[in-house]
Amino acid sequence: MVAVNGTPRSEVALAPAMSIELAPSLAIDVLRVSVPARLRTLTAPGLPPHVLGPVTSVSPGSPVQVSARFDPQAPLHLWFVGATLKGSLHGAPVGELSVGDGLSLDGIELRFDTVETDTGNTPSTNIEGTLLTPLEIVGRYDSVEIRRQSEPTVTFGGVGARILSELISIGQPTSWRSIATEVWPSPVTDVELRHKWDSSLSRLRRKLRGFGIRGDLISADGSGCVQLCLQPGDTARDGG
Repeated sequence: MVAVNGTPRSEVALAPAMSIELAPSLAIDVLRVSVPARLRTLTAPGLPPHVLGPVTSVSPGSPVQVSARFDPQAPLHLWFVGATLKGSLHGAPVGELSVGDGLSLDGIELRFDTVETDTGNTPSTNIEGTLLTPLEIVGRYDSVEIRRQSEPTVTFGGVGARILSELISIGQPTSWRSIATEVWPSPVTDVELRHKWDSSLSRLRRKLRGFGIRGDLISADGSGCVQLCLQPGDTARDGG
């Protein structure tokens, strides 16, 4: 967590003249933001274009699991040396990876490409660097549909759907307790309620990531409030 203008944030889009407080009396000032015209990406079956950071770890799965850090258990590691992308597959170097190159990860075909950044502006990405496809979220309390262009509709049910539906209905930051008491109306202790909330929210986020939907769709502000974190182009509505 950091503080921007006194407000706790888990992530923030950098802009000139911004002051970001890392700890009391310790802040950094943003003087200039420089973004290249194009960014390198990784794509795979079922995986949206993923912007590559300085270090990336890739593991097979459905979809492929991509992490913006070094994971020693991952079979594929990617990193930049200046503007050159290099990699290591099962401990063996794969050499320089250029735009348009392909690579087979345990039978899964990966491809390396680039994406434009709108004349120097950073494209919308989540905290893991995945390019954001606009979402259409329709809540019906016991079920929620998430639709994306050129992707199959994803349907959530049970407790996860009820959490999403409550967030859609409220439409603004609200305390986790207010949502939890609507989802679990039967009397429980504070400890039990918090455990139900934490475990259910964790499962919901894992399911979102498993379908290639950003896990930070449900955002917490660090002070006990949560909300749907909608990006430009996203819509959320109550389907009745």
